Amino acid sequence: MIDAPTRPILRWHGGKWILAPWIISHFPAHRCYVEPFGGAASVLLRKTRSYAEVYNDLDGEVVNLFRVAREHGAELRQRLHLTPFSRIDFAESYEPSEDPIEQARRTVANPAHSYLAGLAATGRRTMTSTLAQVAAMLGGELDTIPWAALRYEHVQALRTKLAERGLAAATVNKYMAALRGVAREAWQLGLTDAETYQRIAAVKGQRGETLPSGRGLGPGELGALMRTCANDRSAAGARDAAIIALGYGAGLRRAELAGLDLADLADDGELITAKVAGKGNKERLVYLDNGAAQALRDWLGVRGVEPGALFYSGLRGGHMVAGQRMTGQAIRNMLAKRAADAGIENATPHDLRRSFVSDLLESGIDIATVANMAGHANIETTRRYDRRGEQAKRKAARSLHIPYQKRGLGLER
Repeated sequence: MIDAPTRPILRWHGGKWILAPWIISHFPAHRCYVEPFGGAASVLLRKTRSYAEVYNDLDGEVVNLFRVAREHGAELRQRLHLTPFSRIDFAESYEPSEDPIEQARRTVANPAHSYLAGLAATGRRTMTSTLAQVAAMLGGELDTIPWAALRYEHVQALRTKLAERGLAAATVNKYMAALRGVAREAWQLGLTDAETYQRIAAVKGQRGETLPSGRGLGPGELGALMRTCANDRSAAGARDAAIIALGYGAGLRRAELAGLDLADLADDGELITAKVAGKGNKERLVYLDNGAAQALRDWLGVRGVEPGALFYSGLRGGHMVAGQRMTGQAIRNMLAKRAADAGIENATPHDLRRSFVSDLLESGIDIATVANMAGHANIETTRRYDRRGEQAKRKAARSLHIPYQKRGLGLER
């Protein structure tokens, strides 16, 4: 009898290993089960066997992997254990092989790339850069470091080195999270043992808390940004006002703003509801009322009803490129330009988000509700966005009276 699998054969885009039990619980009674878009086959492998089961996928590499795992599992496991993770080997992994077993090895060999493949696009960029810096500290490059050979002492030494550089605790912990992720992938791929992974996972994070970066915008600054957009009679003026309205009125991250599609909106004439895909592909609903809703309606009147990206990229003169999605970086650049035109201090999309959180808390909305609205998994994250504490400290400082009089001119040196 074949033992039930305890982990997926590889990380795959859209893989459902964790969700599989919940998905399976909704299946009706059946004799035949078909996976038309098989991928890592997480649901198929975790469900009770049916009389007939069909696996299919357009990606021939992953189909080959399952065929080899079925027919030559022991040899594939041995080849993975012996993979050297050299630059040449990494380059070869992108080349097709006539040997099915070698092709399967190339599909799953590198734990760093397996870890990165499981992240959302924004997280993938951040962690790719993070791992590249770790690789440089280890004397190599992202694609040449033998990540599966990492041990507890290596990760502990890296943590100490990063702390000695004076990096913020949050930055050090980001490096540790990347290394734990790679170690977990190495274990799941069978390239290292569970004890090695658990020892690496047990490396403690850096303690400490830095002052939060960024700032909150005052009502006058928000008004100045909106006036600048209103004075721009081009399509870009309407678009940018809608982006600012969503950034402040719903607290959206720049990646969330860039990822919105027209189909994500619903307008009942009073409120506009938007479905937002946040970090970790967690969806939430946000609601826009009064000025925020009207700014978005004005942009939709300019944009039209064509399906696709909600916000189009622009050209010189304020013209739009219909169908071409605006990027997160373009949104950041736009806001910086509007802030300069408005004569206010530089502002970022995340400053709008910070203002959204602080102003809601200032209005008396409980922090749990604000955390849900902002898409924060942890209320502690929401607390760090709150600027009311600094305002209270400034007010308290003014209440203290020091009996000191300004000294006159002409004092002796």
